[in-house]
Amino acid sequence: MLQREEIEKRAVNRRASTVAIATRASTLKNMVAFVLGGFRKPGAGAKSVAPEPPEIESPEGSPEVPVRPKSHGRVKMTQSMLEGTDAMERASTPTQQEMEERRRSSRVARKSLAPGSVDAMSIMTSTAAPSGGGFRRFRRASLSMSSGLLVDVYGTGGAMGNKPNADEVMAVAAAASGVGKGSGADIEKGMAYESPVKPSARQRASGDDSDVLPAWIRNDVSLHMFPPGHPVRMQCLEILSSKIYRYSSIVAIALSCFTVMMMEPVGVKSDYDTMILSVNAAVMVYFLFDFLINVIAHGFIFTLEPYILNGWNTMDLVMLIIDVLALFKWAKYYEYGIRAALSLRPLRLLNRFESMRELFGAIIKTMPSIVSVFMLSAVVFLAFDVFAVQQYSGKFFSCNDDSVNGRYDCVGTTIAAIEGAPSAFEIAVPKVWDTPFHNFDDAGRGMLTLVEVASLDEWVDVMFDAMDVTKLYEQPQTNNSWGGAIFFILFVAIGSFLVVRTFIGVFIDQFGFISGSKLLTERQKLWRDMRRIIETMKPRPARLRPTNPFKRLCYDITEHPRYPTVALVVITLDCALQMTYTAGQSNNWAQLLRSMDALFTIVYFLEIIVRFFAYRRFRRWVSYNWNLFEVVIAVGSLFTIYAEEGSGSHSAGRPFRFLRTFRVIRFVPGLSTLLNTIIISMPSLISVVGLLLIVMFIYAGAGTQLFADVKYGESLNRHANFKTFSSSGKLLFQVMTAEGWRGLMNDVGVDYPYCTATPELNDCGYPMSSTSYFVSFVIVCTYIFTNLFVAAILDNITFGLLNEAAIVQPRDLMKFQEVWESFDISATGYLKIHRLGDFMEGLGAPLGRTRPFPVGFLQPVYYEAHYMHVEGKGVPFTPLCETVLNARLGLTALTYDVRKLREAEVEEIFEYGASVVIQKFARGFLVRSRLARLASINAAARSAGSGEL
Repeated sequence: MLQREEIEKRAVNRRASTVAIATRASTLKNMVAFVLGGFRKPGAGAKSVAPEPPEIESPEGSPEVPVRPKSHGRVKMTQSMLEGTDAMERASTPTQQEMEERRRSSRVARKSLAPGSVDAMSIMTSTAAPSGGGFRRFRRASLSMSSGLLVDVYGTGGAMGNKPNADEVMAVAAAASGVGKGSGADIEKGMAYESPVKPSARQRASGDDSDVLPAWIRNDVSLHMFPPGHPVRMQCLEILSSKIYRYSSIVAIALSCFTVMMMEPVGVKSDYDTMILSVNAAVMVYFLFDFLINVIAHGFIFTLEPYILNGWNTMDLVMLIIDVLALFKWAKYYEYGIRAALSLRPLRLLNRFESMRELFGAIIKTMPSIVSVFMLSAVVFLAFDVFAVQQYSGKFFSCNDDSVNGRYDCVGTTIAAIEGAPSAFEIAVPKVWDTPFHNFDDAGRGMLTLVEVASLDEWVDVMFDAMDVTKLYEQPQTNNSWGGAIFFILFVAIGSFLVVRTFIGVFIDQFGFISGSKLLTERQKLWRDMRRIIETMKPRPARLRPTNPFKRLCYDITEHPRYPTVALVVITLDCALQMTYTAGQSNNWAQLLRSMDALFTIVYFLEIIVRFFAYRRFRRWVSYNWNLFEVVIAVGSLFTIYAEEGSGSHSAGRPFRFLRTFRVIRFVPGLSTLLNTIIISMPSLISVVGLLLIVMFIYAGAGTQLFADVKYGESLNRHANFKTFSSSGKLLFQVMTAEGWRGLMNDVGVDYPYCTATPELNDCGYPMSSTSYFVSFVIVCTYIFTNLFVAAILDNITFGLLNEAAIVQPRDLMKFQEVWESFDISATGYLKIHRLGDFMEGLGAPLGRTRPFPVGFLQPVYYEAHYMHVEGKGVPFTPLCETVLNARLGLTALTYDVRKLREAEVEEIFEYGASVVIQKFARGFLVRSRLARLASINAAARSAGSGEL
């Protein structure tokens, strides 16, 4: 079922056919009319020519330029444009009330109007624009055209900021399309008839048109009681869109997750049981209230945007049912399942955080491509499994008494020493003919063993057992069969190094395609990353040389060319000194190290003082994050000065001594660039970390409830177990690194007779549950999420930024920021338009002006600077930086959809720039002519006066 916005959009577009309203000739005519409008007197000339635009005083003798209407706006090149122009089209789509009010007037005669590339809704929407905003709304709609043709329906009237009425718009549209001439009312009469085009069978079958929906769905009545516009329904929608609701939902989810962490395993009493039950009840009531508000606002099922057909809402409903079930007492068997299901509570966060929801959707979209690789992996594993079962089935069995020859001799008892005890402690144990957990007795067990070997976790143990096999029912002998080594080495090379890595590579590659990064060229990636750096940049107050002698001395020290080198040498010596600490060092050497450490700490304090007084303003000093970082390190290092070894002060100062090493980054440009790039990509990495924590939370909560009572084994012990939520999380982090997960899985899956299984005491595990639990966790976390970090880094970091041969580098943007400081001393964020030439010359290559400089490069920059100029302020910082970057990289650095928008914007900019140039020359000619006439009159007057004398 379609969403409401899509249904409204398609319904309107179906009734409104496209209209050919102008050509490039009409665009040129509008531009000329706009230019000439600056020299016509009000009321003179043709009626289509706009009145004279208001003039402003040009600063410092610069040529006067026409005032561009601020309603133009500027197509902001943001990352969201990479997703297409759908957002701009939705912005020009009327609301439900506006659509109903203009439904009759929006019906267009399909036969009488020629088809064109301009959407008729651009005109219909513009007629209802408020005063002063019509031109902006039309521009926004026209920029979203797929043809990229820029047409100014409003002409000079819209350009001057006057609101044309609907009749004028209809007349222009009719004149351009050849329908005829007349008022808007006459044309509207010709439009007001039902379109003969009926929805096709495919449309009716796919639900592509709202008219084919039943009336009781199109009426959009929630719960058959609340129609659109009902006060109760509007209030519910307002609640859902409020920030208080969003934050309260996050708090409720956090409380529900906290109760899962505090909950003891089934059958274990806790002092917090009453509190946990109360919090669970409160959370259940809150989400029940949330469910009712959503159902009233959107309807449950028979509405245009039903609650139940949204997958995330369905998940919330399932979690609400689990919350209700958790409030009741159940049999122990069912209690296990309900408490394990409570671990799914963090999934509600995905419906509240769009970044994690999009990341989860991207992972799901990679699944179809991964399935083919998974099938290939299954075929390869199956081939090795079939061979291994035929070769090693039943041959991994052995007797716990090495003196026997085979199965039939493995009877009676044998003397065995207790592990970890002196040799004197020996007991008699029965002889057992048994097989290890890794074996090939059947196809299922063999496939599981191959999965374990492919993870490279203790795979050599399996290989050694295969090398010791003899005949069936005979005791294994050391290195009896070297064929086992060849088999497992071949499987590791193919199954692990090739197949598993192919699985990982396809996942990373498909993730890049879905996110769009794999479809970008190197120049497009460079533009994207530069845009991210620009978004983090902001104007800084200029650092001027102080007038105070002491401050001027500090300023000269910090600005000396060799200052970074000296600081880097000091930091390097400090790091080398910290590396000389050893265990058992002499007291004299330890005293020397403490003295040197105190000396370096004092040097860092002196450096901070010098840097502080080198700035004229405290605001300028605080604007550098490195200054604050160094202050924290220096203050923290005070705890280590002459502190006793092992004391609290010495332990508290150790982290700060370690952080002093990172000061190297400040004085090495390459490291600083890499660090800034990583910081810019941190939001995407945070989403990956958040999703990984949700998955680990689910597995930790479920493991605590299912495996807390399992007896200890060889790997499952007091250090790694599921007794508490925290210990479960630590164990899962170990498993995520693929360290010892085989032994943990085998210990958790222990079964009778190797455990006690009585009604009073049951410390047995669950073999099937253990296998499913650990194998799924290894696949999800070890093979997907750990490699998702790699995919996110490759998706967000372009290492071409570190290439010295790149067209534009981050240091060029930093230079832009530094040059801006000298022109905008107070960091207002605006540059006076008359100083643009000096700024571009001071910027230099590659972003600025050099001599000789290409006119084709700087002309668009100057035109766009006039276009984005803010009256009374100047040219803004960030848009100008984007402009010089776009001019240097060119249109090839933009993706196709962004390029089309940029081309349309450039066309409008050049129209405005052409008018500026024409007016500049024309007004210059008029001024020179006026001055010449005044000079001639003055000369004649002087000559006449001298003649009279």
